[in-house]
Amino acid sequence: VQGHRFGLESLNEHLPETKVDLMLSNKQLKLKPPIEELRTNYFKEIKSFISLPLMFKGLEGAPQIYKAMPDRNAEGIAVVFQKADELFVKLQKLQDSFAPWLVVGMMPERMQEMVDEMTDHKDFELNFRAIRAKRKEIDKIQD
Repeated sequence: VQGHRFGLESLNEHLPETKVDLMLSNKQLKLKPPIEELRTNYFKEIKSFISLPLMFKGLEGAPQIYKAMPDRNAEGIAVVFQKADELFVKLQKLQDSFAPWLVVGMMPERMQEMVDEMTDHKDFELNFRAIRAKRKEIDKIQD
């Protein structure tokens, strides 16, 4: 029972890693796969782990021991769902943090205007520094 509870509470750390791409599509920043699909798959994994004890036969045919485990671990299950919600909120915030950079991808002609407006090499240096700083910020994002 304790092992199952510990497994529940640390489940989000042990699920298989999922690759998610952030893409500009139809002038919108989108996740690939979409967040709904990510959520569905994530919660399928959680359900699979939660229902695992229900498959055990038990000692001398006493499956009720294992069938009671999900009920006994209601607090642990609540923690799992809370951590899952926090994870998807974090993912949404990460996606939203890139919204200001959409301007560059959506208006290539405006980008050319901005370049044309830069008259001094200091303008270019300042903008390149800003881009490098943003790249370092992006590199710090955890997988």
